[in-house]
Amino acid sequence: MEQLTRRRPMGVLALLLALLLALAAVAPVAAAPRGNAPAERVGPPAERVGPPADRGTPPTNPGNGRGNAPTNPGTPADALFELTVLHHNDGESALVPTDTNPGAARFVADLQALQDVRSTRTQPRAAITISSGDNYLAGPRLQASFENPDAFYDALVYTTAGFDAMTIGNHEFDFGPGVLADFIEASEDLPFISANLDFSSEPRLAALESEGRIAASTVVTKAGRDIGVVGATTTQLGSISSPGNVVVSEVLPAVQSEVDALTADGVDIILLSSHLQDLDEELELIPNLRDVDAVIGGGGAEDLRDNWPLIALDADGNEVPVVTTPGDYQDIGKLVLNFDAEGDLVSVGEASALLAVPLEGPVNPFIVDNVEAPVAAYVAALADNVIATTEVPLDGRSPVGVRTRETNLGNLMADGMLTAARLRAADFGLPQADIALQNGGGMRQNRLIPVGPVTELDSFDIAAFSNFVSVAQIDGVALKSALERSVSALPGAGGFHGQWAGIRFTYDTSRQAQTVDFLEGVVTQEGSRIVDAVVTRADGTRVTLVADGVLVAGDEIFTIASIDFILRDGGDGYFSLEAPFTTIGLSYQRSLFEQFVRLGTVTATEYPDVSGTTEGSTPFFTRFGPIGEFSID
Repeated sequence: MEQLTRRRPMGVLALLLALLLALAAVAPVAAAPRGNAPAERVGPPAERVGPPADRGTPPTNPGNGRGNAPTNPGTPADALFELTVLHHNDGESALVPTDTNPGAARFVADLQALQDVRSTRTQPRAAITISSGDNYLAGPRLQASFENPDAFYDALVYTTAGFDAMTIGNHEFDFGPGVLADFIEASEDLPFISANLDFSSEPRLAALESEGRIAASTVVTKAGRDIGVVGATTTQLGSISSPGNVVVSEVLPAVQSEVDALTADGVDIILLSSHLQDLDEELELIPNLRDVDAVIGGGGAEDLRDNWPLIALDADGNEVPVVTTPGDYQDIGKLVLNFDAEGDLVSVGEASALLAVPLEGPVNPFIVDNVEAPVAAYVAALADNVIATTEVPLDGRSPVGVRTRETNLGNLMADGMLTAARLRAADFGLPQADIALQNGGGMRQNRLIPVGPVTELDSFDIAAFSNFVSVAQIDGVALKSALERSVSALPGAGGFHGQWAGIRFTYDTSRQAQTVDFLEGVVTQEGSRIVDAVVTRADGTRVTLVADGVLVAGDEIFTIASIDFILRDGGDGYFSLEAPFTTIGLSYQRSLFEQFVRLGTVTATEYPDVSGTTEGSTPFFTRFGPIGEFSID
């Protein structure tokens, strides 16, 4: 058991009460309010998820996700209240078991076994179960829910597992506020929390907030003790997802305001469940916080099993345990906290650990029948769903292929993003996109799609990441630098090698290649490989960007469609493209899918075999290539 340094001394009366409680085995006395006077918080108090009585004292029947059953006999006897925090984050729709992932049914079975915590005659004990966000993710398994109006499979996992609080992460908005509303409505009475999000301008989410389904915090009653759980969501939300009219505010003032409100209401045990994308964000936040007893983070995929938990000092010098899980239903976090009668955290129990969910073991039969089976069947059906026919082999090979040169599959994928951005421009108040960029590393199938049928599963295998089509405006200087980055690895391969639409260019690999410093996020040497480049704007106007190696349209403004990974932080070293952008609520897989459906038949005329994969054919170029082998008309 790890003793924690606390700087809120217990009074003589509290000590006497604690002694009497331990001897008489009666319920703990409610703690007095603590902390500063309550500051202004997001939303009125009524918008929180009900008073403690609304959640109720959890039933004791084992296996229902909210029970109290015997605990380890080694639990410290001097702890007046032992709270086991069971937590998870970044489940990301990893619902079906694979060779490396146990799947949702295994996860739920193990979680429910851990929830089986009971009070003893001399010590109240309870378990609380929390998700710290990213509760679903784009891909074929989430698509299974979209195609079934009667089930949101990810929601079934959380309701069956008996979670007590659900933090809202960034991926919850990837398909816009409407899908998040669908998820919440499918999650029975589970409370969804975030203190720094304002939902008032999104009608469906605002309605859910008024019903108490969304709030800044929730109060859960366990073994007669009130536990406040405050939520927080990354301030990067607008850049990495599609929150619509949801307004994001700074985390620190929003969280502290809600904590102060809870303490003023007499809640003396407070947990922060945050989804800030990187645990360093939580560690930087804690020194400015007061009256938070533990922090459960999400979004960073850190594995802390060898250093569990981390400890940070809050603004009063109190030690605050910090935990997270890697995600994908592969682990369950267990944090055992021992509180005194005043709600002060005394120690972290020795049973605290990051627990792996083995591939083999008991399963929850309901999840097997109602989640895993239908989702697995849906994914299998994707392989049978023919969405197009190709008359030419489509080259998605890697590294030689999409990471070294123009390929017809790369062209098709870039065209799909360009078309998707143009079709949705009016909906998002955006100008028509001129050009599109897809990085070769984001194309994952690594094979030739042979002549014949193209299936929906092919589209997921090619566009396997949770990338979303996004639109930004850049000047000619930034575009020329991006072109230099695109060809800087040649003649070698690079995941950043670009597949382009809306632009044609030539390059010379004998000239200076662009170099970058990933740690500093800067271009250290600008390249000079681009010889000529011409953009064809959405309105058909041709703009010469580079002529004979000289940038001639540096002040021109272009609208580019790409994936959020590239535009967000200059992903893959495209630092010149790091710019404000708008995500249009469409995954890059879906834009590829739609492009195949629009085409119906992929012809050799529109997407010729430029890689020379057909026997007897010779590689050539149609959009970009080396000088001497390709020229711009």
